[in-house]
Amino acid sequence: MRGMIAVAAVIAASALVGCQSAQGLCRDEVDQLCEREFECRSPTERGTPGFVQQFGTTLEECKTKLYADPILAADQIGVAC
Repeated sequence: MRGMIAVAAVIAASALVGCQSAQGLCRDEVDQLCEREFECRSPTERGTPGFVQQFGTTLEECKTKLYADPILAADQIGVAC
C-alpha cells in the first residue's frame, strides 16, 4: 500500500513539473497557427484583405497581433496571452 502511494506521489510530482504555463501554452498555439497559415496559404491568399486583417502581412506580425488577442483569428475579441 505504501509503495502505491509513493508511486502515485512521484507521478503527481512529475506531472506538475512538466506543466506549461497558460501563457506559454497560448503562445505555442499562436505560433503554430501563424506558421501554418503562412506555410499553407498561397501568396495570393495571404494578400487578401481578410487574411491581412486577421493575420497581418508577415509571420512576425501575425504572432504579435495574436499574442495581443489570440481569438482575433476567429473574428472575436479576447484576452492577451
